[in-house]
Amino acid sequence: MTYREYSARLAQHLANLSVASGSRYLDDRGLDVALMGRHETVRLMQEAIATATGRATARPDEGWRFAERTTLRHAMNNPVEALQNTIDGYPTVRSHLALMEVRKEHLPSSTAARWYEATRAATIARHHLTSEAPAYANNHRWSLVADVAAMAPVVQDLDRQLLVAARRIHSDDSPTTQALVRSDESPMRLVAGEAAAVARAESLPDLAGLHTPPVSARPVEVASFGDLLEAQRRLPIQLQRAEEIRPNVIAGTALGQARILLTAAELLENGRHRRAADLAREMGTQIAQQVRPKQGDVTSPMPGDPTPLMQTQGMWEYIQRRRLDGAPLEGREAMLLRGAVHHAPTVVQQLSRTAEEHLTSSRWLISYSMESPFEWDLHRAFDEEPRLVTALVNLRETYPAAELSLLPRAELTSARSTLAHVTTQKKRDLRPASPDIAVAGEVTKSTRRAPRH
Repeated sequence: MTYREYSARLAQHLANLSVASGSRYLDDRGLDVALMGRHETVRLMQEAIATATGRATARPDEGWRFAERTTLRHAMNNPVEALQNTIDGYPTVRSHLALMEVRKEHLPSSTAARWYEATRAATIARHHLTSEAPAYANNHRWSLVADVAAMAPVVQDLDRQLLVAARRIHSDDSPTTQALVRSDESPMRLVAGEAAAVARAESLPDLAGLHTPPVSARPVEVASFGDLLEAQRRLPIQLQRAEEIRPNVIAGTALGQARILLTAAELLENGRHRRAADLAREMGTQIAQQVRPKQGDVTSPMPGDPTPLMQTQGMWEYIQRRRLDGAPLEGREAMLLRGAVHHAPTVVQQLSRTAEEHLTSSRWLISYSMESPFEWDLHRAFDEEPRLVTALVNLRETYPAAELSLLPRAELTSARSTLAHVTTQKKRDLRPASPDIAVAGEVTKSTRRAPRH
């Protein structure tokens, strides 16, 4: 899976924790797990905003000094810089636990288990962000700002809940309690709102996966239909960037597409996706019938890059498992699978172009070159093209990518879209009976209500 999906999972866990308010009642063990999740979430936010801005993460003491000096003017005029410095200086609480040491089934409460899942999602999202970061374009970098700005107020709200548990378990002067007290003084909510407004001033890659180019050519581990669509989108780039690729990899990738499409047709035919099912069945059948390369007529002297074939194998294994499970597709899953089907013509188009380029640039050899004394020789203009190349050209013309690669009308989940409807307004346990009490001093839990008359 990708950073986008794991950060969306994290956002969902944070939203559920914030709404449920169960973090107030954590015991000692549960609080340790929550602090571990909090730490990993803040680390992800720091690295995401650093990837977006290109500025290294500041030391916590430097960031905190900046946060203390943040003025309304600076937050309004330089909100992204203010957000990065505020997050870099956000009070940290180190947990003595490590993710690998915790067994979810042994945790004392469902809230602690949810914090465990948040920890796991944040850790994996950060790993994927590191691998994807070099390929992020400006539009994707702004999406990182929007993600961080969406998560920041929820994290600060959860800190207030954790503070209740920390005061019950630890003393008021303990490092944990003191850090959570300082986090309530952070201007993070203010600057996050301003940074989100800037990030959303123009469109973000919130639409279907086909609407924007993939952020990386790195192979995807396919564990969901979102991964399947992302892998399908990355295949053309993997083919395009391969300096050397063998004919059997091209043929195997094409035949893998046939198997994937035929399986997709089975999964889609029982729903309201008849057009995609028909396209998948017809195209899969044609690929399987036409891509039958004759053994020994084309080869490559170089080992070549097997990445497209390996990616295709992972896609096939996942969709085959889902077919054997027999479970009906959910609405979003069907939409993502439709996206993968409609992107198949683009994959075939790039397979055809890659095969032609390798043949005409003398990276492939044929065994039947006219007037050649060698068993294998370069392809010349008067030679017939290998059957593999001819079949792919025919498929490319039969299924034009420009006409068939439609955009599904579904958004891919992201952290910002997950938290779009979560209320993160600052909450008070008590409201003073009248505003004059509120301006007389600090409003705390001990503030008493005035008697009613």
